[in-house]
Amino acid sequence: MKVKISICLALMILLLLSGVALAGSGGGGSATPSYYTFDDLKNEAEAAAYSFYFYNYYKPGTALANLPYSPAETIYCKLKRQRRNVKGFGVKVLNEYSFPWDYISYNLRKGDLIFLRSGGIAGYVVRYVSSFTHVAILYDAPEKITFESLKSNGVNLYYPSTRSWDHIVTYSVKRIKSSALSSTSVEQAVAAAVRSYSGKPYFPNLAKNRYSVTEYFRKWSDKNDMDSMYCSKLVYQMFKGYGINFDTNRTRSWGYPYYSGDYDFNGSYVMNAWIGVSPDDVYYSDKLDSDLYLEGAENLDDMLSGSLF
Repeated sequence: MKVKISICLALMILLLLSGVALAGSGGGGSATPSYYTFDDLKNEAEAAAYSFYFYNYYKPGTALANLPYSPAETIYCKLKRQRRNVKGFGVKVLNEYSFPWDYISYNLRKGDLIFLRSGGIAGYVVRYVSSFTHVAILYDAPEKITFESLKSNGVNLYYPSTRSWDHIVTYSVKRIKSSALSSTSVEQAVAAAVRSYSGKPYFPNLAKNRYSVTEYFRKWSDKNDMDSMYCSKLVYQMFKGYGINFDTNRTRSWGYPYYSGDYDFNGSYVMNAWIGVSPDDVYYSDKLDSDLYLEGAENLDDMLSGSLF
């Protein structure tokens, strides 16, 4: 009888220890889950790049730069560059610019939009859906402070004149038309956004054991998902409550589930509009005046070399 009790007791102890081991290994749910990272976002964007293109017909006369039909990182442009290389022209070396704060800040004002095509932090992911890879909002011209969303610290006030944006090959500065929104209302929109969105992360915080990487990229893309906020989503959300829809739905996708039916800049229904809002979408808005400054427009149709990152 004592032997039977001892055996039962030993079995109970083994089962108990097995349960503890399973819980510690993630099977029981007590272990810390693994979360997607920015690298996962970048890799998924690259994998889906073939499906994105840009509707560049009927561009507004106030957009001085001609945006290409397809972002330079997509299959179409990669093949085009390969054909050029085969012909012996080699890889184009892009001129780089420093944003001329000291020369133009006196002519800028709160709410002006600064568009960049660049490597570094700004270009990692957005280059697959847009030719311009970043857009920032000017917050304080004399102090050269911007309000923007960056991978490093999400939505916040930044001092790019001292920190510097990396590897700029194109830049433009545009201003909202006074006929679309008064300068006072623009300043109010910026102030309200600083209060509402500061601290928002650049990319969502999703556990790998609950979501696929496709769901992760889709959630990041979604212009109406407020759990995270990339640069052009910030601009879109900032002004939509003031009657300006900066999503012109120029960036489009054939890749499921990255598109959704929506209306374009002309009020026409678009079956496959990208669910996000790209810097290119904003740049081609007819609510913006002509470029105040533009450099490097010829670089919008060329890939950003790996060395820029």
